[in-house]
Amino acid sequence: MNATKSRSLIRSLAAASTSSVAALTVYDSSGKGTHNYPTNVPTTAISGPLSFGGLSVMRGVTTCCEAPQKSPMETTGRPSWLRRTLASLRLSSLPIPRLIVPGDPAFVMDPRLLQKRQDDEIQMQELVRTAIASREHRKNPKALQELNDKCLELAYGEGVTMKIRQDFIHRHGCTGWTDDVLDAIIELGKDRGVVEIGAGNGQWARAIMDRSTSTIHNNSNNNDTRRKKKFDLVLAFDDRSELPLDQQVFNKKTQIHRDYFYDKVKKCDANFSNTLRHWECRGRVLLLVYPPPGDMAINAVEQYVSAAPINDTVIYVGEGRGGANANEALFDQLESGDWILMRVMKVKSFGSKGYEQLYILKRRNPQS
Repeated sequence: MNATKSRSLIRSLAAASTSSVAALTVYDSSGKGTHNYPTNVPTTAISGPLSFGGLSVMRGVTTCCEAPQKSPMETTGRPSWLRRTLASLRLSSLPIPRLIVPGDPAFVMDPRLLQKRQDDEIQMQELVRTAIASREHRKNPKALQELNDKCLELAYGEGVTMKIRQDFIHRHGCTGWTDDVLDAIIELGKDRGVVEIGAGNGQWARAIMDRSTSTIHNNSNNNDTRRKKKFDLVLAFDDRSELPLDQQVFNKKTQIHRDYFYDKVKKCDANFSNTLRHWECRGRVLLLVYPPPGDMAINAVEQYVSAAPINDTVIYVGEGRGGANANEALFDQLESGDWILMRVMKVKSFGSKGYEQLYILKRRNPQS
């Protein structure tokens, strides 16, 4: 019983009741600069622990200085086996940006977390099986509520109620953002735009657009009368096969729709080929937020890459290998030696049992 089935079970129970480039110098613990990389990551000093797919590793202080612009091919090398091993043991850190290779800690989820999730799902199955056999929940609303609460706790963590879960989904969808995350997406897309595939009800697209509008207003210069060409920062698409919230129920007349949904989400074909090859989408950053298990994510990445050589940047928001999102094929593609990990950021996961993060990924050789 995977995470998707667990969430479906809970729903059933509820129903019953590129920009200027600088060089990023990564320092080791001795204070010596060890790597210089060009990056479009915001040039601010960062320090402290960084979590990669459930493994917390320490990252050295990073700072930026001016340097000649070079291509990622020229500057980003493969970390040694020893460095990758030490990083996986939390005894060292790997530089970012870096070339992603098989077994990269960024996509490794702690086996203990995966085992605990599997055990919780088995326990949830047993609880439901027992309840169905006894038929007690059909006669006793209190028993049904206790079963529902226990399943929610197993799926999302202690203290989660159905109302808390529903409120989160209304506002964010399956996973949430932070202001820093929105700012990073806006910075990447400000000159080229973003195309979101699998946008669902459009909460992320709406949040990005609202944040962008607010930022432009707050940073506007009254003395600057130049007019820039307007374009939609985010183009959002979904095939509407797995919408988190039914649009017939949460239609445009509802307050939830008006407050959180994005009206410009367009219907696309199931394999996204026609959508991503359209001229409006070429050159944009591809955004994938909490893709479902299966081929959807890898299909979107492959169609995006093949659509145009300038399609070179992917933002993936989800769990690592073996987690609740995508499949092995996506991570095999990202670890093929053709992708560079530019940044990893925390997102606002729901409850205490979600381990998704935001990954900014750039193709090593976009012309290939």
